Amino acid sequence: MIEKEETFQERAIRLLNLSDEEVLGLSGFYGVHKKSEIETIKPKITRINEVDFVKINISFKSSLIRQCNREINIQNNAISNNGFFSNRVIDRSGLLCLQSQIEFARKHQLKRIYLTAFRDEFYETGEYYNGYYSWGRYGFLMNRLDQQSEFLTMMHDHNYEETNIHDLVKYKQGRDFWVSIRTTWEGYFDLHLRSTSSLIFTDITNLLIKT
Repeated sequence: MIEKEETFQERAIRLLNLSDEEVLGLSGFYGVHKKSEIETIKPKITRINEVDFVKINISFKSSLIRQCNREINIQNNAISNNGFFSNRVIDRSGLLCLQSQIEFARKHQLKRIYLTAFRDEFYETGEYYNGYYSWGRYGFLMNRLDQQSEFLTMMHDHNYEETNIHDLVKYKQGRDFWVSIRTTWEGYFDLHLRSTSSLIFTDITNLLIKT
C-alpha cells in the first residue's frame, strides 16, 4: 500500500508542536552539549506561524560556540544554517553539530540543509571563516548552477577530474589548490540516506570521528 504524502498543513502542525528539546536537536545543539546544559545556555526558539510563512528560528551561544543560528523553513521542509562560529580556531564542533543535526532532521522527515560556505576573512572583518573548505568536505554540494559550472570549469582548466569539493580536498595537491582559491559558495546537504551528501558524510565521519 502506498503511504499518503504528508500535506504542508500536516507538516506545519507536526513541527510547530515539537517540544523545545526536539526543536533544539534540529540545530545540532546536542553534538557538543548535553540536555542538562539547556538551562545554563538558554537557547532562543521562536515559532512563527503566519499566512505566508511558517518557520522556527533557533539561536544559541556557549563557551564552545560563539554563535549558532538556524531557521526551520516548514514550507520547503528544510533547515537553513544561517551562521555557525566556533570559539576555537581548530576543532570538530562543526562536524559534531552537523552529525547530530542530520540525525534529528531525518527523524523529523526534513529533506535538506542549506548554508553559505564563507571564505577566509569574509568582508574584511579579520575573522577567518573556513566554511568554503569544511562544509564541502563534510558533504555539502554547490546549490547554484552558476557556481557548479564555475567549479567544473576550474577543475577542467587545472587538470582535475573531481566534481565536488570533498573529493578534491582528499589529497594534498587538491587541498592546497582549493585553499588557494578561497571562494564563497551556496550549498545544500541532501538528507536522503543514499544521497551523495550522505555517502560523503559517512566517509568523513569514519575518518575523523571513529579514529
